[in-house]
Amino acid sequence: MAKIQWQNSVAVHGQRKIQWLSTVRMSVILLCNQFYIPRNMQYLLILLAFLCATPLVIGASSLGSELMLGIPMGNFLAAGLFVSWSSALYRACGTPLGLLVVSRISLIFAISWLPVSIALSGNPYLQFSDDTILWWLGYTGMLTTALLVLSLIVLIQSVRQKIRSKAEKDASQ
Repeated sequence: MAKIQWQNSVAVHGQRKIQWLSTVRMSVILLCNQFYIPRNMQYLLILLAFLCATPLVIGASSLGSELMLGIPMGNFLAAGLFVSWSSALYRACGTPLGLLVVSRISLIFAISWLPVSIALSGNPYLQFSDDTILWWLGYTGMLTTALLVLSLIVLIQSVRQKIRSKAEKDASQ
């Protein structure tokens, strides 16, 4: 339907094409701005990500202890790590529309990681059979890769912005 509308707008009026594209852009911006995370919350999310990652990295003995619904603590920590990391990246992405869309998709995949993992394994302990382990590894691997690449892009973007602001400050003096 949208493709037909776009083709008609190009055929009839060139001005309508610009209006249609700006409407699509505003729709994507509104879609991305549905999750508002305050600036100071970003730092708490980063802290939460590190707190979730620490027991996972050091291999704490309590990772196997069961919490709610019989789900091991390690699975909750991994889910918390994914959600807090992707939420912090979503807040840090800034204005580039492409980054906002990618970070929003990563946030949705991070939120759904634990339910998808339990559905694929068929149990809360995430013990997989041979036929579902590859699907889970692919899902988790793509999510982790997306978060790592997004982190690198946000870091580069932040450094470039600092250098640019310092150069502007030096030029104005």
